[in-house]
Order: sequence, then structure tokens, then C-alpha cells
Amino acid sequence: MIGPWNYQFKDAYTFYNSSLKDIPDNGCQNTGYAPNAAIVIEPVGPKKPAVVYHGLDSAYRGGRNGSTGIQIHDIFMSGWILGMITSPNGNTDNADLIHAWNIQIQNVKIGFAGCQAEEKMNEIDHVEAWGVTHTVFATGIYGQGNIGNWHLHHFNIAGYVNTFAYNVQSGYFPSYYDHIYAETLGSLGNISSANGTSFSESSINFANYIDASMSYTYGQIQGNGVAYRDCQFRMYGTFNPITINNLNGYNSFTNCAFDAVPYFNSDYPVGSMTFTDCKIGGVLTASPQAVIVPIDSTAPGFHRTYPIRVSEKRQATIECSSNELRRVKVGAVIVAHNKKYIQQGVAGVVTAVGKNNFTISYVPKQIVTGNEYYLSIWQQKK
Repeated sequence: MIGPWNYQFKDAYTFYNSSLKDIPDNGCQNTGYAPNAAIVIEPVGPKKPAVVYHGLDSAYRGGRNGSTGIQIHDIFMSGWILGMITSPNGNTDNADLIHAWNIQIQNVKIGFAGCQAEEKMNEIDHVEAWGVTHTVFATGIYGQGNIGNWHLHHFNIAGYVNTFAYNVQSGYFPSYYDHIYAETLGSLGNISSANGTSFSESSINFANYIDASMSYTYGQIQGNGVAYRDCQFRMYGTFNPITINNLNGYNSFTNCAFDAVPYFNSDYPVGSMTFTDCKIGGVLTASPQAVIVPIDSTAPGFHRTYPIRVSEKRQATIECSSNELRRVKVGAVIVAHNKKYIQQGVAGVVTAVGKNNFTISYVPKQIVTGNEYYLSIWQQKK
């Protein structure tokens, strides 16, 4: 199924630092109730919204009951805003017990999208998400904007994929993710739950800072209320730390492996994340602060600030003393704090060291020119 949407890929850095809203629609219809898609389950309902699917005006009639038990398999989708969407019309229910398998998506804005809370026991498996795909799975964006019950498993993610899932459940149903393999994924996305969502038995390789940079206030693992079990999380091709942002909620990691101690904000309450039987050459400690070293000689949160001016190439040169420069080496990951402990995040990677300054590159968009930041070095463990 080949569609009309054509995203012009510029480079990896631009793509990985683009939100879903930054990706253009390129003339394709992308309204909340009638988005361009290869497969639409329940495109119409009893009420007609302001913008409808062209040519289907007369079909908006009848009851609210939607479909059950649809099977979709052995399909290649490319060139669409969405690969597959359920119930975007905003009025029907059901769209449950759907099973989609052996699907390949590439060059789509979103691979699969759900729209309402009656989408129960829907299963998607054996999916190849290749080429340029921004978000593989999303809920809460179209139609009623509610979240159903989904099970995603056996996914192979390769090429340029920005986000695996946007699924903020807000007390509706849990979702389950397992057997996910990702080669150079930008982030897992915001997966948040209040009722038992799990992410398990997966190997996730995130795109490194040089290709992807990092969102300053977010993380490669983002969201809360999720039990992560039996997973490997690592930065592709480096020993740099992955970043976790639990959005002031709770996450648990059990029997997970990390190549380096993961980075996460220190302003969260103690116990907001637990690490049980997690490994990084040994038992993983819960505090990342043990491997953050301030650039100057005082403790994090009290050391002096450094003004940052970011160039068009997303580089910044930091002026400092020779004593401070002894702690800075090419390849080091720089962590920035803009209110002492609050809103910490990865600011960039050191690419050059001079006599009285050093340069960080791949600076994320959230680092603002003219602001002053407390800077620290993340000590890599190889």
C-alpha cells in the first residue's frame, strides 16, 4: 500500500530532534477525525464531524457499534500519515480483538494509532518498522482521544525511527510491550500508566548523542507507572549513559542490563525508581550522582554557572580555567543543571578542548543561548 505522503529526510540530527508536530503533512489531510491512512477501521460514525473523509459524506449515519475481530496481515505500507488507525470518527466504540501481523511500515508519520477506550485486546505483532518513521504506535491523538488495551510484540525497529510509542493511559487500560528489538531508536517515548503496563524481554539500542542529541528535560526512557523487566538498554556504539525521565511518577526495572549507569534527574523522591537485580558489570546502584563530577571543585548544585552561547551548528564553547579543563576530555558527556538540581539533562558531547575553553556539540534545542548553567561531567564506565 503506497500512499502520497513524502517526507524529505534532511539528516539524522534534524530528524531525531523533531517532534511529531515538526514533521510536515506535505498536503495530506491530517485532521483529528479523518487523517490520511493506509488502513482505517471504522472511518465513519453516526455523527459527521466538520472534516470528513472525502467521498464518504453520506456514510456518516447509523449506530455506535464498531467492528470486532478484524485480521490484517502480510502488508507493506509506505507514504502515509498513518499506517493503520482504529475509530478516528469520534463516535463508534468497539474496534476490539483486532489482530494485525506480518506488517512492514516505512516512511510514515505514525505506524499504528488507537482512538478510544473500547479498543480491547488488540494485538499487533511481527512488525518491521524501517525507513523513516517518526512514531511507531500512538494513542490519544485522534478521534475520541482515549486509550484502549493493546499488546505489541515482536517488533524489529531499524533505520531512522524517532519514537516507539506515545501512550499516556491516564487510568484507562494497561498495555503490554515485549520482544521489541531496536537498532537506532531515538526514544521509547512517553509510556505512562496507572494500571499495570509492562515492557519486557526486549533489546533496545538507542541512537547515540552524535546522531540524535538528547532532549534536555526528557529522556530516552520516559513516562511512569511501567514495570520494565528482562531488558537490555544501551547507547548504540558507545558506552554513554541512557537517560530516564519518570515524570515525577514511579517506574521499576527488574533484571535489566545497562552498558553504563543510566542518567536520571536527582530531584525525584527517593524510591521513585527501583532497580532490582539490574546489571552493569555488577549490581546497579540507584543513584546516578556517584558518577557525576562537577567541572569545578565544588559539589553539584553549588558550583559556579557557565554562560552558554549556541551556534547554528548546535555547538557551544565554554570558557573555564586550566584547573577545570583537567577534568574535561574529548568524548565526555556534559550534564547541565539550570536550577541547581532542577531540570538536569544532557547538554552535549565534548568535541574539542582548548587552552582556556572546551567545545560541546550536538546541543539539544532546549539549551537556550544566554542562559547560565551548572555543568558537570558524566564519568563513563567502560
